[in-house]
Amino acid sequence: MRFCLTIFDYPDPMSGIDASLREAMARGDARAAADLLRAKLTESPDPDTRLELARMLHLIDVEASKKELERAHDEFVQRGAMRRAAIAASRLGVYYMSGLGNRIAARAWFSRAWRLLDAEGPCLERGWVAIADIGCNANDPALLRERAEIALAMARQFGDVALEAKALADSGLALIETGELAEGFVRLDEAIALVTAGSVHDPISGTAQIPRIGLRRPLQPILSSQALFATRRNC
Repeated sequence: MRFCLTIFDYPDPMSGIDASLREAMARGDARAAADLLRAKLTESPDPDTRLELARMLHLIDVEASKKELERAHDEFVQRGAMRRAAIAASRLGVYYMSGLGNRIAARAWFSRAWRLLDAEGPCLERGWVAIADIGCNANDPALLRERAEIALAMARQFGDVALEAKALADSGLALIETGELAEGFVRLDEAIALVTAGSVHDPISGTAQIPRIGLRRPLQPILSSQALFATRRNC
């Protein structure tokens, strides 16, 4: 089985959120939050607001979310905000990969995200781009682990617990798929501990999120199921 932790977040969330928007997010009302963000964009166009709008729309209208991500990407590039543009590009990659299963279009946007970071040093955006998609979509566990280690380093350097949890989960999955079961499960346990302890918060609800652990496809037959569960009990 495959274990996937999804944390839909961005680095450096908007500051100065007004009370009505904060209330909508606190009660998990994505539609009301989206309406308020649209009004905010009308008053003062800002790509970070548009990026947040795309996040809200992802929950209610993925096609509209994609359009806002495309606009946010272009606006960030026009302003020279390449790190932020990379986040928008990586989320477009997720849209095509997880939403449509279009790996060709997804690769183009993921490549674009990395290219936008070429001239940038260590930053949280580099970590979020590295693990933008769910780990279950990765066909190469070695590459998944490499990207997760980048994200883990950025998370710990800049103190982003949500990014750390996602990186631990992805690297744990990669380790399990290459036969390093004990260490893989240790990392998965740590990721789940961070989430269930309330260390990771979703801005839309203001509450800790339970990891979404999905059974996506069979674990590569590294060990027998009996040995797998025995190893799990001993972790």
